[in-house]
Amino acid sequence: YSIRVCLCMAIITVLLGSVREGRLGIRVAKAVVKRLESKGHKVNLLDPVVYTSLKTFQNRFNWMKEQPEELKAVQKILESSEGFVAVSPEYNYSFSAAIKTIIDIYLDEWKHKPFGLVSYSMGYYGGVRAVQELRQLTSNVGGVPIPSYVTVPAVHEALDEEGNFKQADSVASKSVDALSKELEWYATALSNQRKVDPLK
Repeated sequence: YSIRVCLCMAIITVLLGSVREGRLGIRVAKAVVKRLESKGHKVNLLDPVVYTSLKTFQNRFNWMKEQPEELKAVQKILESSEGFVAVSPEYNYSFSAAIKTIIDIYLDEWKHKPFGLVSYSMGYYGGVRAVQELRQLTSNVGGVPIPSYVTVPAVHEALDEEGNFKQADSVASKSVDALSKELEWYATALSNQRKVDPLK
């Protein structure tokens, strides 16, 4: 194996936890994807509106007798990923059912890989309670939630439809930069450690 000092190009998968009509989460996900790509990373976006098999939980992927082709394709994306960003609205003081469904379908694919956590809302706090709950969930499936996180308050005013922050120097925009930098650090460290000691 070889130790990398820096992941100049990491494979990062963004998980979008919203499926409802008129959703604003797609703007947030686009913002994260753009920022990560601008840092030179390869980024996948898992949108359950596109990957419709992710909308409902039938069983864990590894336990399915007949695995749908779409879920097989998603599994390959997750397996090759060196880090993740979970994007979720806050519903009733927690994360969305959509983000939990994506995470629940798989298991080993998350282990010992970093999670950046992003929440949003139309209110003042930006869905911060969703981030708090996601820390517990992502840790329980074997992931490593990183300290940096992003909350996007007044999301309907903060971003345009293409995922551009209307105020480039806003706290939320700067938080995406901080999260991107720290996610890269954790992806590098954990990728190296998985090679040295692939804990099972």
